[in-house]
Amino acid sequence: MKQRPKNSRVTHGQPACADYGCKRDECLEARRRAMKQREYFAATGRPALPGTERTAAHIARLRAAGMLDAETCRAARVGRDAFYKAARFGGKITRVTEAKILAVPVPRVVQPETGNRARIDGRSTLLRLRALMALGWPQYVIAREMGIAKSFVSRLVCRLGCGDRYVTLATAQKTQRVYERLWNQDPLEHGVPASAVTRAKAIAAAGKWQLPMDLDDDVLDDPTHSRVIDVSPRKKSSPRTSPLPAAADAA
Repeated sequence: MKQRPKNSRVTHGQPACADYGCKRDECLEARRRAMKQREYFAATGRPALPGTERTAAHIARLRAAGMLDAETCRAARVGRDAFYKAARFGGKITRVTEAKILAVPVPRVVQPETGNRARIDGRSTLLRLRALMALGWPQYVIAREMGIAKSFVSRLVCRLGCGDRYVTLATAQKTQRVYERLWNQDPLEHGVPASAVTRAKAIAAAGKWQLPMDLDDDVLDDPTHSRVIDVSPRKKSSPRTSPLPAAADAA
């Protein structure tokens, strides 16, 4: 018999409740139905625990449409652990969890920006920031357009360039919106001092960073590198990674 976690959201009538030792008829019946279903799938050559490819892709679409993870958990009536297990490609989940998550509809109205702190692959974000600097946009101007502190952009470029893979979905969306506004604009025509433009270009040249016109839009928008990739946020109990020293701002 498994020990019930303190933060368990399992309710009566679910198979897992009986696994935790509950003797209610409804819980025992739910477990019997689940076992019978697993036996049926095994007899017909289908795995009892399907892969997470479908659920991970669906959660990615929900996030891209602006739904927060907590909203999806409530709509699907699944726990946090089951949700994030389903959000990772390459895992295994129960068919019940799969059905619940796939049943959550994708919002028709896509929000342009969300506060979602789910972590995603940061490659596209890094490429966009580097390309803007290669064009002459200083980090402090990029940060101002994103509505964040200039030191944050400096740390972000440094952190992603030093091997950290992830950014939050909210940061990736802000970067994408600013990039779409500035990628074909001359910073000198927008009042950016020539000295700041020169320094930004020098930093980019030293790192051999690509200009926006040299980037392949298909690569930037590839789900493998974009804001819709599905990587779960770290849990609150996980130790935080110490930030790398901030690079010099191209102010």
